[in-house]
Amino acid sequence: TTENEPKLENETKTAQENKEVQQEDSKPKVFSKQDKDEKQKPEKVKKTAKGEKNAGTDEEKKVEAELSETEKKIAELESKLTDAQKQLLDAKDMHLRLQADFDNYRKRNAQLRTDSLAEGQTIVISKLLNLLDSFERALDTECSDSSYASGMQMIYKMLTDTLNDMGLEVIDTSIKFDPAFHEAVMQEEAEGKESGAITLVLRKGYMLNGKVIRPAMVNVKDYRY
Repeated sequence: TTENEPKLENETKTAQENKEVQQEDSKPKVFSKQDKDEKQKPEKVKKTAKGEKNAGTDEEKKVEAELSETEKKIAELESKLTDAQKQLLDAKDMHLRLQADFDNYRKRNAQLRTDSLAEGQTIVISKLLNLLDSFERALDTECSDSSYASGMQMIYKMLTDTLNDMGLEVIDTSIKFDPAFHEAVMQEEAEGKESGAITLVLRKGYMLNGKVIRPAMVNVKDYRY
């Protein structure tokens, strides 16, 4: 019995210690705030990193959307600019064509006006040529009244000066016959004159501004065309 007492005591002690350990394990564990924070810290870091990643992705998507919208607006503006430049070129081309058409119209009208004026002058002055012929025949007639004759000479000079200022001139008959300026009425012999010489002027011829409006009627010596 004495030998078994220490062994029994040891077993009793071991059982008591096991009991205490079991009781200790069965007690609810109490963690301090620091322990809780330390435990939750990795979780928070994980969540934060994930949130930052999501936030970064959303921001990138937003920037990409804004960039896409900006590029779209730039493309639209470039298209509008191209259209505006084309319209400007078309307008300039139209302006040049209209200006050229107007210049041609103005030139045609100016030429038409000049031609019409020249034609009107020709018609009027041509009708006055018979009056000049009659005036000259009247002046060749002897007049006993010198004052009357002088007055007629003055009126005739005023009329011829006015017509000369308008471009009327007498066709020269002192040269050889020229069908462009003279109208041959008769051919005749004339001593001392060469063939084609004008021997007699039957009616004066006139030019207006360098253009023949009435050829001179003449007699010619032996002219051959």
